[in-house]
Amino acid sequence: MHGAGAGYAVAVEGMEPGLIAVGAPVHDHLGDVVDAVNVSAPVFRMPPDAVPQVVDAVVNAANGLSARLNGAG
Repeated sequence: MHGAGAGYAVAVEGMEPGLIAVGAPVHDHLGDVVDAVNVSAPVFRMPPDAVPQVVDAVVNAANGLSARLNGAG
């Protein structure tokens, strides 16, 4: 699992056996976390080599929402 300092989190069977989840925070104009974007799947559907692509998609989506909240989108 990656912590908050990475800007995203990956949990592999951390809360539920057989489940992998990728999440990233959505920030408001003050920088506070107001929501999150998350993708989860059975581990057999998201193999380790697919995780970086999913992380990129989740982080990009969260950053896009943050930008829209801040009037930049």
